[in-house]
Amino acid sequence: MLGLLFLVLVIFYVVFWLWMLSDMVHKKFKTRKLMLEWFFVVVFIPLIGPLLYYYIIKKKEIKIKKGG
Repeated sequence: MLGLLFLVLVIFYVVFWLWMLSDMVHKKFKTRKLMLEWFFVVVFIPLIGPLLYYYIIKKKEIKIKKGG
């Protein structure tokens, strides 16, 4: 049972990581340097990087689209 839970969490994390990388590639950053900085954060800080990107960049984008 614990192995199944671990597998589900790993799959969820990989999907989330790929989603953040995909979003980063398709997003228009102000500068290329900023995009590269976020890329290195997401790739080289595996557990925290995608979460940081989501809460700092993606959440702000969602809030702007909703008009908040």
